[in-house]
Amino acid sequence: MKDIDPEVAVILVQHHERPDGSGFPGQLTNAQIHPLAAVFIVAEHLISFRTLISTDIHMSHFINHLNPAYSEEPFGRIIDAITQSLVE
Repeated sequence: MKDIDPEVAVILVQHHERPDGSGFPGQLTNAQIHPLAAVFIVAEHLISFRTLISTDIHMSHFINHLNPAYSEEPFGRIIDAITQSLVE
């Protein structure tokens, strides 16, 4: 991955990690996951959630169904931003 931007490489490596340490390849916890990878992970979950449940579902349902581990940083700021965008 020498020709890839370092931040993109981090996203590629960490996009299957989970804040509770159950992901792979590194079993990283929320404090170890790069913020950009966390954005990608939340976006991936949102797309999966909307695909499996319904595209008409409101974002608040997605947020309410997230594992509590997603309230920890860096995920907490991402979820807060999504929540704030629902209010504005």
